[in-house]
Amino acid sequence: MRNYELINEIYAELVAGDGKGPFGNPYLNTVITVTKLIEKERPELKEVMLVTKQEQNWSRGRDSWDQ
Repeated sequence: MRNYELINEIYAELVAGDGKGPFGNPYLNTVITVTKLIEKERPELKEVMLVTKQEQNWSRGRDSWDQ
């Protein structure tokens, strides 16, 4: 999927999405739907997010060692 197609899908979900899903909060369901769409179409972004979280956890642990 090209970038503009992905953006159109995300926009359509945000504007016209029904918000149905496993949670009672339609906004949370929409966020989850959009996140899954992005992770499916751009798996490299999911990998970047995981590495970033690992770095943040590592730096938090290191900061506590310095004190």
